[in-house]
Amino acid sequence: GWGFRLFVTILGGRCGVGRFAFGRIRWVLVVSGIVLGFVPVRLMVLAPAEFIAKDSLLLTSAIAGAVRDVLVKPGELVAVGQPVVLMDKTEFQGRYDVAQRELERAQAELRTTEQAGYVDRRKKAELAELESQVALKMIERDFLKTKLDQTQISANQSGVVVLDDPEKWKGRPVVVGERILSIADPAKVQLEIQLPVTDAISLDYGNEVTLYLDIDPLNPLAFSVNYSSFEPSLTPDQIVAYRIVADRQGEGAPPRIGLRGTAKLYGEEVSLAYYLFRRPITFIRQYLGV
Repeated sequence: GWGFRLFVTILGGRCGVGRFAFGRIRWVLVVSGIVLGFVPVRLMVLAPAEFIAKDSLLLTSAIAGAVRDVLVKPGELVAVGQPVVLMDKTEFQGRYDVAQRELERAQAELRTTEQAGYVDRRKKAELAELESQVALKMIERDFLKTKLDQTQISANQSGVVVLDDPEKWKGRPVVVGERILSIADPAKVQLEIQLPVTDAISLDYGNEVTLYLDIDPLNPLAFSVNYSSFEPSLTPDQIVAYRIVADRQGEGAPPRIGLRGTAKLYGEEVSLAYYLFRRPITFIRQYLGV
């Protein structure tokens, strides 16, 4: 009857109003999304980081040979003049002993000739040649003595030893100038960041960096970008990444060399839409070559 017709009329009106309201809400959401897409935000990326020594002293081998022993441990404090590495000196010791004997023989021959020169004037003609031989043998002996002394490498400054594993160096052959370890000032540290190529953003000198240490993530540390490598390289984790070095901002005790954490790097301002879809946009540009 009339009640059923009234119910159908009311229901139809409500459904019409509902469809109209839903359409308005949908358009409001679409417009709001477009507007929010242009909101400026700071571009941020995360990357692994580690504390490294700043202006550390590199200890290199002055001779070609094998490492006999490493006398220090990683993180150990050393003083100036303290022996830290011993090279195998068997070869140089043998050559030095031979040179010393040859020098002694030349000196004895020179003394004999000098004594004979008082009686036989012809012996005096040989003195100049023998004196030259003694001088040459002495130069050879002194050179080998220098090489023998270089088999012991000592610290030229005080600081903390930066070294991976001393056992790996025992018996290892090295060439002249090859780095064995370094000595760092514990008060001078920098932050080394390995930023993967896939997450790379434009960074300039002074850009803000926040570090969250693995051992203390609730107390972030402030840093600023010092420089970035021009080309990426392969990291020990087999990831192609840019090397970024940052300096600490503010006061406080410097963190220990070797501590690791996660660095948040802040780039330039971009739109929210680009921030959210940066990776898909980069992939499409690389795929299309534009």
